[in-house]
Amino acid sequence: MSYITLARKLRPQTLKEVVGQELVVKALSNAIENNALHPVYLLTGTRGVGKTTLARIIAKSINCENLNGHEPCLKCSTCLMIQEGSYCDLYEIDAASKTKVEDTREVLDQIAYMPQMGKKKVYLIDEVHMLSQHSFNALLKTLEEPPAHVQFILATTEPEKIPATVLSRCLHFNLKPLTEQEIQTRLATALTQENKTFDQDALVHVAQAAKGSMRDALTLLDQCLAVSPSHIDSNTTAQLVKSIPSSQIHLLLKAIEKKDLKGIDQICNQCETTNVDFQQVLSDLSKELHQIAVAQQLGSPHPLKDLWDAGYIQVLYRMCIQGIQDLTFAPSARIGVSMCLIRMAVFQPSQETEKKSLLS
Repeated sequence: MSYITLARKLRPQTLKEVVGQELVVKALSNAIENNALHPVYLLTGTRGVGKTTLARIIAKSINCENLNGHEPCLKCSTCLMIQEGSYCDLYEIDAASKTKVEDTREVLDQIAYMPQMGKKKVYLIDEVHMLSQHSFNALLKTLEEPPAHVQFILATTEPEKIPATVLSRCLHFNLKPLTEQEIQTRLATALTQENKTFDQDALVHVAQAAKGSMRDALTLLDQCLAVSPSHIDSNTTAQLVKSIPSSQIHLLLKAIEKKDLKGIDQICNQCETTNVDFQQVLSDLSKELHQIAVAQQLGSPHPLKDLWDAGYIQVLYRMCIQGIQDLTFAPSARIGVSMCLIRMAVFQPSQETEKKSLLS
């Protein structure tokens, strides 16, 4: 039997299982329960946030033989066929590969016919922004007056490329990127269900690397399980996602405060050995400086909040951001990051102030 990826195995099957999209879920739940679905939905958002998943849940809810409020039963033949991808009244169209107007007209010609099995035919057009202008023109008339037995769901990562005439016919829901905490919670639940143990820091690394995409997070988790099938540890995960452990970030900040250039160079060597993304080093460093600044302002605990005063932390943060911008022009990422860290360590604002006073 072929391996089923976590992203497929753990795909939400009902609205209550969808993570991080509370407002969209509430709106769709009310529409399904009150039999008031809009004829054309547009779901937008970055990759891996649940656009296709929500579309399939809508299809199940519309055609489920034993609908309970707004939740499909997941047991009837309709629900099972949609989950398996074999339901004849759900048409999933990849607009990236069907951009020609002839392809669109071929789809539109079938719309007039009644559904074969269910209550409605559901057309899911993924990456709809890839359609040509002629295809949009052909689709527009149908979207203006869609037949009662048809449900359209359009999905895209780039809604700004959709003509305004099409947008005006859609009920638009923008799915937000998931927070790192939402991703960590879901990953912890998934690993518990799979009877795997894990370090909490490992989930932090994966959630940060996923950048708001649950699918990317689960794919990264698959990679981690391939290396370490029974236990997800922090060091292995950090190497796989090319991130630097938080303990190393703390050591780096302490080395900067002590002006320990040798210590900074040793940490850079370790990052190179473990294949860390050097831009991520500066990104994580800026995040840590932000957390220190917030802890100082709110009086909340942080192990490094007494290293510098609030003004100096702002200077260091600015150096980090400038260092990220300068990486494009550096001979290598390692050199660019190393020079930025050295600059942070040797900078002396008192000397700069004295220089300005002499010139005035």
